[in-house]
Amino acid sequence: MVLIATARLYFAPWYNGCMPKLHDITVPSSLKERLQQGHPWVYRNHVPEHVRLPSGAWVRVRCGNWSGYGLWDSSSPIAIRIFSERQPPDARWLRERVAAAWALRAPLRAAGCTAFRWLFGEGDGLPGITVDRYDEFAVVQTYMDAGPLLDWLPEALQVVAPLLGLVLRERSRDEAPGSDERRTTMDENSTP
Repeated sequence: MVLIATARLYFAPWYNGCMPKLHDITVPSSLKERLQQGHPWVYRNHVPEHVRLPSGAWVRVRCGNWSGYGLWDSSSPIAIRIFSERQPPDARWLRERVAAAWALRAPLRAAGCTAFRWLFGEGDGLPGITVDRYDEFAVVQTYMDAGPLLDWLPEALQVVAPLLGLVLRERSRDEAPGSDERRTTMDENSTP
């Protein structure tokens, strides 16, 4: 597979398999019903003002007796995107989400469709991430600092449905428009 990457590659501090201590963030109890219904966002105005974390950090959100795990975004109005209520996501969890999305789109493939949205962010339990498939190529677009998920996503996509190439497009507030056009080509012997 040829991997075409943009901007930067993120290497998580727990790359060796050891996840650091999660930061607990308690949000107002008024959010509990929405969070229990699966709403994947916590807006900045619902997060205590003293919370200062780097974008891409995993957090545990607590709201009464409800808890969930999400990624912190230090600059977006959406401060936390919730990914799981059971456990902090890992590479295996991500592969399962990718496989479930692939299975859900089986009717498209059976009808001969070769271009479709493979992962549709919140709809597939991966808020802030989309993957469009074009035959044997895919384009990944993030709408947040996806941190460790980007370490795991290329392999998950490849394991579920092999690709010849992949383009990663990260949204970044720090860079000028169009700067996401920088690309690096990697061959099948390279590691992202």
